[in-house]
Amino acid sequence: FNIKGQNGIVTEANGDDVTVKLDDDTANKINNAANTDLSNLTDAGKQQVKDLSAWNVVANGNTAEKVEGGNTVKFIDGDNISITQNGKDFTIATKKDVTFDTVTANDTITAPKVKATDGVETPEVTGLTNKTWVPGQTQ
Repeated sequence: FNIKGQNGIVTEANGDDVTVKLDDDTANKINNAANTDLSNLTDAGKQQVKDLSAWNVVANGNTAEKVEGGNTVKFIDGDNISITQNGKDFTIATKKDVTFDTVTANDTITAPKVKATDGVETPEVTGLTNKTWVPGQTQ
């Protein structure tokens, strides 16, 4: 009568007793395995999970920053920019009331009516034959 262990099983006979058990390497793998809810992870295991789930965030040509579990990425309003959040959805828009130092329009500005509250500065107009302006007169 001969009992042999294979693939992580060891046997030991002592008189009429035969002991069948896992070898130490296999037993350690099972004993040290993470629970399905990962509640028994070591600090090193927790860090490994964070490292594996990390991602980078970058704006324009700046240096990428690592974002890992527990970090918060903030989106902050800038000049004339409004950022709103609804759950996981973000909307980035130009504010309704804006202030610019300079605006250049290459072809056309379309507006129903323009009202200047502090006056309008225009360049000198030359080449006119009728130099007298009369409100309502078209010629």
